[in-house]
Amino acid sequence: MQNFLNPQQIQSFITDGFIRIDNAFSADLAREARSILWKDIPADPSDRSTWTQPVVWLGMYTQEPFIEAANTAILHQAFDQLVGEGKWLPA
Repeated sequence: MQNFLNPQQIQSFITDGFIRIDNAFSADLAREARSILWKDIPADPSDRSTWTQPVVWLGMYTQEPFIEAANTAILHQAFDQLVGEGKWLPA
């Protein structure tokens, strides 16, 4: 297994409970997911004056863009490093 995360990132995950992984999935995949999410948000994505809530809680999504985004090779490498190869279940 190739190490994707450096020791500082792993320690940051242990300390903070999260890390940022740039380019974990494509911009096209992000765009597809956003278009699904905006349908459930009570605001217009092109009109910032409608963005009146600081946080909007949404449910679980099982559409293909979300499944694909959670299962990229980059993320699988990170999961293997953080919890151990074969010790987590793919979505």
